[in-house]
Amino acid sequence: MPSKPKVQLKDIGLDIGLAFAKHVYKTDYLHYGIWPEGLKVEPSNVLQAQTNYADLLLKNI
Repeated sequence: MPSKPKVQLKDIGLDIGLAFAKHVYKTDYLHYGIWPEGLKVEPSNVLQAQTNYADLLLKNI
């Protein structure tokens, strides 16, 4: 009988983190983002900070 593949704890942690981010912040990103001057560091701005980072990456590819 073939053995089952081992589940990596890191993968479980990422899945939990992504589920949390989707539920709480309504985002699929798992990074802190970029917080420019004037963007208050608070939970309601997490999505904007993450979008700032994604935009920066796309501009520099």
